[in-house]
Amino acid sequence: MGPNDIQYMVVAQADSIKGPFDIVNRKIHPGGMNSGDFDLVKLDNGQAYIVFDRVHYDMVVMGLTEDYLDTTVEHSEHYYRRCPPYVREAPAVFFHKGKGYVFTSGTTDYFPNQSEVAVFDDIHGNWRVLGDPHAGDKKHTSFDSQICSVFKHPHYDDLYIAMADRWLVDLPVDRPDMNDVFAAMFDSECDNEIKKKYKNFPLNSLTKQNTSLADYVWLPIVFENDIPKLYWYNEWKIEDFS
Repeated sequence: MGPNDIQYMVVAQADSIKGPFDIVNRKIHPGGMNSGDFDLVKLDNGQAYIVFDRVHYDMVVMGLTEDYLDTTVEHSEHYYRRCPPYVREAPAVFFHKGKGYVFTSGTTDYFPNQSEVAVFDDIHGNWRVLGDPHAGDKKHTSFDSQICSVFKHPHYDDLYIAMADRWLVDLPVDRPDMNDVFAAMFDSECDNEIKKKYKNFPLNSLTKQNTSLADYVWLPIVFENDIPKLYWYNEWKIEDFS
């Protein structure tokens, strides 16, 4: 599929999460925008939104219809960045004590990069960037993962769990900074030394890119002065954070 080809979403529904599912809308093209990674958000008043990255451009929040089967024309645009790797993707939206938060990833293909978290009062309003939530992550790779969702524990009011994909499990420890590699590939304003060093870097030399071997990282979110933080634990128990 080329960058100018229309990319449609479909909606399927079932009486149970286990299915079987029936497709009820085969052609969703939200606002005429090609969408990448997305999250679905439902507010307490029943209003729902799709939050998606408009590929290699920005992040879009768009309303869903009352039956949740299509999108409305109402939308807002956030996080405009010039090009990969700076463009944000993989939004994971959650709410805590009246504030909305969104985790996002940079755009470096399946290679992990530095996350950002932003906070908002109105999902269509200003998103204020709070920085990297991964405390002590010296490699700036989100603990070698990409956050995909935030799960609020149903039995503990203040326990939120960030769920992340570790797409590539065979990456060498001494690999280059992937932000530099992708900046050399996409950013015309990239530093000349970085561009010279990495523009034709062979990505396949780092990995077999077999995402069927991907595994997962689940970490509890700790709120410090209303800022969500993620610390690395080799193992942890729900009871320790409840």
